[in-house]
Amino acid sequence: KWVFSIHAGGDIQLEKSQSGMDLGTAFSARKIKEEWKTNFDAYYSSEQEKYTDDDSTITNKQHQTEMSAYFVKSLNEKWSTGVFATYTSMNYINTRNKTGMALGIEYNIFPWKECNRRVFAIQYWAGINIIDYYEKTIYDKLNETLFSEGLEINLEMIQPWGEVRLGLEGRHYFHDFSKNRLSLESDLSIRITKNLSIFCELQTDIIHDQLYLSGSELSRDDILLERRKLATTYEIRSELGIRFTFGSIYNNIVNERF
Repeated sequence: KWVFSIHAGGDIQLEKSQSGMDLGTAFSARKIKEEWKTNFDAYYSSEQEKYTDDDSTITNKQHQTEMSAYFVKSLNEKWSTGVFATYTSMNYINTRNKTGMALGIEYNIFPWKECNRRVFAIQYWAGINIIDYYEKTIYDKLNETLFSEGLEINLEMIQPWGEVRLGLEGRHYFHDFSKNRLSLESDLSIRITKNLSIFCELQTDIIHDQLYLSGSELSRDDILLERRKLATTYEIRSELGIRFTFGSIYNNIVNERF
C-alpha cells in the first residue's frame, strides 16, 4: 500500500551581467487505506542570483526547507481524526526554525463512501508552533511559542457537467484573536467533452497574522529582489485553463479524508 516518490534537480543560468543557480529535492511516502491515511513529505530548495553593475555585485540567496507528516484515522462513515506535524525553515519569511504539532477532527455531512460525488466536510484543529527567527520581528521577538486553532469548511460537488469545489478556512492565535487569517479557495470545472474541461481557480486571503515580519528596515535591493516577505492585508491568486483527464473508467479514490 506504500507509494514513494523522490525528486531532485537544478538549473544554472549564466549571462555577462547576471547568473543564477537553483537546486531542489523532494521526497514523499504515502500509505492510504480506508481505515488509515499516512503521509510523509520533505522538500528543500536553494536559489542564488548574482547581478553585476559596473563594479558592484548584488547577491540574492534564498533557501526553503519544509517537512510534514500526518496520520488520519477513519472513526466511522462520517467522522475522522488526525495528528499533524510540520517543520519549516525559510529566510524569505524570517523563519530559522518552526516546529508545529496539531490535533484535528473532521465531520462529513455526507458519508465518505460518497466522496466521488459529494463532500461537505467540517474540520477543526488546534496546535502549537515553536519558532526561532533570523532577525527580531516587528514585535521585538527572536523566538516564541504560539498556540492557534482553525476551522475549515470544504464543499465538493461532482456532476456529469463538471465539478465545484469551495473551501473556507479561518484561523487565529490564542494570545491575540486579532492575529488571524481568513482564506477562501474556489475551483469551478466545466466539462466540454468526456476527457476535456475548462477550469477556473481563485484563492483569496485576508491576512492579519504576519508575526514573522522582520523589525529591521528593508533596503531597496531587499524589496526588488524579493528577499523578504512584505507586510500585506490580503493576497489574491487566480488561474484559468484547461484539463485533460484519461485513464480507468473506474473510480480510484480510496480515502479523501482531511
